[in-house]
Amino acid sequence: MSHNVVSDFLQRERFTPSQLWDIVKPHIEDSSTSVIIADNSVQDKRYSNFIELVKRQYWGSVHGLVKGIGLVNFVHSSGNDGDFFPIDYRVYSPETDRKTKNDHFREMFLRLVTHKQLKARTILFTVVTSLSATSSSSTATAGHSSPH
Repeated sequence: MSHNVVSDFLQRERFTPSQLWDIVKPHIEDSSTSVIIADNSVQDKRYSNFIELVKRQYWGSVHGLVKGIGLVNFVHSSGNDGDFFPIDYRVYSPETDRKTKNDHFREMFLRLVTHKQLKARTILFTVVTSLSATSSSSTATAGHSSPH
């Protein structure tokens, strides 16, 4: 598949987090021992000069600034080998929506509790993210959070 075919599709279509959820939901093996992995990453676009979402931002993997597209995403795993399903994502674009990565995390966390109603009781993440504005019953420690 050529780069132009993919680019044309992405310009024409809008793939929403709700559509992602609809696709993966039937494949999820959920239980109270499942985990949600929260990640923020940067899709490296150092050679791109014309993609609107590309901006210089810090990327921990290279310990510095890169040109790229920032993503915040949640992945569900039952703990079984190879069982990792993306269940939600947000594109980091503060110029467009005035939201920080933490704002996106909080929104996704709330939707996780109110809409997805998964049984997973643990959220794993690499950066300590404040959950205090999300839920008064949340408890958080470095790398672990329980929504209930």
